[in-house]
Amino acid sequence: MRSKQNQIIVFLLLVIGLLVAVSYFQSKSQDAGYSETTKYKLVKEMFSDQNLTSSKFQKNISQTYYIDKTNGDNSADGTSIESAWKDFSKIKNVSFAQGDRILLKRGEIWNQPLYVPAGGIENKPIIIDAYGNGNMPVIDIRNNYLNGIKIYHSNIVINNLMIQNSIKNCIAMAKSNGLKNIRLNNLKIYNAGLNGIAISKGGTNLQIINCYIENAKNNGIVLEGSAENKLSNVIVRDCHIKKIMDNDGITIHQDSYGNTAGSNFLLQNNIAEMCAEQGFDITTGKNVLLVNNISDKNKQGGILVGQSAKNVTIKRHISTNEPTEKKSAAINLQRNFGNIRLLKSIIKGNGYHLLLIKANNVAVFNNNFIWNGGSSPVDVSGEIDNIYFINNIILSKQNKMSRIRFLEASRPPNHKSFYFNYNIYHVPGKDVVFYYNKKNYNFKKYQKTFKVGSHSLNINPEFVNSSGHELKIDSPAIDKGCFLTHPVSQITPNKVVVQNTLFFYKNFNFKNRQSIMFKGINETFNVIDVDYNNRIITLDKNINVNQNHLIGLNYKNSALDIGAYEFIDLSLPID
Repeated sequence: MRSKQNQIIVFLLLVIGLLVAVSYFQSKSQDAGYSETTKYKLVKEMFSDQNLTSSKFQKNISQTYYIDKTNGDNSADGTSIESAWKDFSKIKNVSFAQGDRILLKRGEIWNQPLYVPAGGIENKPIIIDAYGNGNMPVIDIRNNYLNGIKIYHSNIVINNLMIQNSIKNCIAMAKSNGLKNIRLNNLKIYNAGLNGIAISKGGTNLQIINCYIENAKNNGIVLEGSAENKLSNVIVRDCHIKKIMDNDGITIHQDSYGNTAGSNFLLQNNIAEMCAEQGFDITTGKNVLLVNNISDKNKQGGILVGQSAKNVTIKRHISTNEPTEKKSAAINLQRNFGNIRLLKSIIKGNGYHLLLIKANNVAVFNNNFIWNGGSSPVDVSGEIDNIYFINNIILSKQNKMSRIRFLEASRPPNHKSFYFNYNIYHVPGKDVVFYYNKKNYNFKKYQKTFKVGSHSLNINPEFVNSSGHELKIDSPAIDKGCFLTHPVSQITPNKVVVQNTLFFYKNFNFKNRQSIMFKGINETFNVIDVDYNNRIITLDKNINVNQNHLIGLNYKNSALDIGAYEFIDLSLPID
């Protein structure tokens, strides 16, 4: 119906244009000296088939195409529900233009792959979506084709489809010079022979939103760059990954040649559970923010940060009951690149370890570690430097707890580049135990021997209930935390040199910028840039500070609390 209306509009515009042109040439013919033959030729050229069929003229109005497996006909034009195509074979024969839509009928199943066509531009992409009532349209390729959907053109949006049973990837996205402006939204993906969604060879402005992936063999979502092209500005949000058979839920990964992935990644509000390795595997990438994610019962832990990953921030993460194998840790921070932050998170359960630190330049602050069996809650391992462990609660839900271990002989608890302080430790009815160089130390002996942790406490933090996150109003953790760092000097009204930039991060998505406060200034500021080499943070507004304006997270009273309660999103399913 819409197509016929568009044709009528175009016809009327042509008639009006023709009348205007004829009138114009009639009024100007005597002055210009045009003959009747010349006037006819000019008008004919203006309204020739070549000009009338140009994309500039015809494609200002986007076209919608329909595909109906049961009632469709590939000999039809596909431009109405009544004249829908039967399958995807017609797509390759049509020249699509900006803003065109291809709609698949709900309740139908196709057993062929979909190759997404070109034609979109940045603000008017090609859109693949569903129409009608009932269940999602299904692309079930029955393990007869490598990929369910192949995307090798930029400016594409795909919504509301189910894709299943691929030999390799249910959705494959790759282009030699990188893709741009791709959005996948509300997709359900099952039984991928390799990856649920695979992005390779780089790209920018890529979004995977609200997708469910189950039973992929290799990874749920894999993000890779190449030697020539890197990824940038990638968002994976509100996705649920479950039962990955061989590897990880979501991974930012080096390609098969060892090329790094790129920079500026946001993984937000995702769930990864029951994966063969990690829920979130960050082994490459720069400026990576994981925020409000949940990992549960993954065999080798919730999050691994390692290899060439750099400037990684894990914020408000919930990890429960992992790793289920006796290896790794719920949160595993590896390798030498470092510059990693873990904050405002709750790590709980009976996994092998809750936290393993084996990387340089790590800040772990304002977290709750709730131990309920397994090996040591926290391990510090390797010849690493610049480790900050402050404002954390480490608590056992049993009347025992394994040791907090410093495993490298050259890195004792009082190593010059370590700072472990303002923490609360609690084992009901018993003392917390620390381990270093083949010896055990109770809390007092640990403080006395190494002269560390003078502001830490061996006391019950007094949670409201057994969930291990909400503090009672008289908790000894409230207002007992330390500020993170302090200003050293001020370069411009919104640029401040600070003592330690390790506690700060930047993110390309303005909605997820870090929010901080300065002691004595009743106002919040967002960090819009961090220069780690010169220890400079750039704020979203001007400020006038000195060294007495200590810097912290957004606290409520006189100082920061110890633990995550003051900062955690209580809408997350923590219990």
